[in-house]
Parts: sequence; C-alpha cells; structure tokens
Amino acid sequence: MKSTCATSELVRRLKDGGDDGTVRLLVERYGSRLLSAATLLCGNSTDAQDLMIDTLQQAVRSIKGFRESSSFFSWLYGILFNLNRVVWRKRSKLPVTYTDELPEVVADEPPIGSRLDSEAAADCLAAAVRRLSEPLQSVVLLRYYGEMSIDEVAKTLKISPGTVKSRLFSATSKLGEWLPKEMWP
Repeated sequence: MKSTCATSELVRRLKDGGDDGTVRLLVERYGSRLLSAATLLCGNSTDAQDLMIDTLQQAVRSIKGFRESSSFFSWLYGILFNLNRVVWRKRSKLPVTYTDELPEVVADEPPIGSRLDSEAAADCLAAAVRRLSEPLQSVVLLRYYGEMSIDEVAKTLKISPGTVKSRLFSATSKLGEWLPKEMWP
C-alpha cells in the first residue's frame, strides 16, 4: 500500500466503514511517521504514543471530512498538530501548585559511554526543536521529519509558501545558535 492509488483505496475503505484490517493498515502505514513527529512535539514516548493514537482515532472518526484533493498524510499531520495544540492549551490552564518540600531528584543522565554519539546528537537536536515556538516547530517537523515539500507544508498548515520559507529560516537560525558547533553541517 505504498502508492497514491493504494492511499486512495485506503481512504475509500475507511469512508465505507473501515473494518479492523483497514484500521490496522492505517496504523501500519502511518503510525511510525506520526509517532516520530509526536515524540518530537511531546518530548517523551508516553505522551507521544497517546498523541499518535488520538490522531489515528480522530482520523478514522473524521474521515468523511477528508477532501481527496489534498495529501492524506498532510491531513493526518494537521490532526496531529491540532490535537497537540489542544493538549498544551489544557495544560497551560491547570493551576500550578507550589510547595516548600521538594522531592529527591535523581539525574536521568545515562552513564558515560552508554549511548552512541548519533543517539546523543539526535536527542540534542530533538530537545532544540522542542524549544522552538509552535509555528517554527511545525514547519521543521513537516519539512525535515515529514519530508514534505514547501508547498505541501504550506497546504498542511494553511499558510503561504513564503511564510513556510521564512519560518524555516528563523528556525534554522535559532537551531544554529542553540546547537553545539560539532553538530553543524
């Protein structure tokens, strides 16, 4: 199910009611890419898995509203970003409780030499991407992690291609400031 024809067949099957096999195919085909983006957005695997599952569930529930003139994957990413935005808005409204007693905190740094350099670099990059504002984060995730073209990113986020380019420039400038020089290309 890798071709455009296969995607339209998957969408048709979902619109026709989507049996368990069709939903499984949706998860197999798009789950890992959505999970990667969700992990970058959330910063932890538990919240990322929840966000990916919520995205796929919302996609199945809302499939009749999908216009086949746009990319299905872009539509899924749009759902992912919208659900993430809702979660962060809810969290920002929760009251903050202050206390004089602090729990003992153990550093979650791995022992020296226990991780590969490439994993450490990926973690560093992901942390830097999470520091970006939501608009900058969105274009970086779609363009570089979702491997979308400038036009696809623009359609997904409902912004102009010029705005996508401007945000990518701003994002890469900030990442260049935050990342160690050893990580620069």
